[in-house]
Amino acid sequence: MRLLASADIHGDEGVCEWIVVQSRLLQVDAIVFAGDLLGVPDGFETVEKAMHTRSFLIHIHGHSHSNFGKDGRHFNVASAAQKRAMVIDLEARTYDLLDDRCSRPSLPW
Repeated sequence: MRLLASADIHGDEGVCEWIVVQSRLLQVDAIVFAGDLLGVPDGFETVEKAMHTRSFLIHIHGHSHSNFGKDGRHFNVASAAQKRAMVIDLEARTYDLLDDRCSRPSLPW
């Protein structure tokens, strides 16, 4: 399964429309829009505390606008109101960057 993930689009309709177009071009299986208000799992004070006590494959999040990218199993997909997103391969735990500088990225599939 491949998904296209982005976050923090801050209500920018142009960015949202661009994500939808990219998802069709790349034929991803799902789109994930994360945002500032994802909530906290029941019984935990923070998302971080829940992650330390539960097993997870990957953590996809936004909000940290300056840290777009991957760190271990953490994928920061904060678009910061820019035309940028990730196509994430869940099995390989890798991603390809999409941004407005390229009309279609060179992906391995």
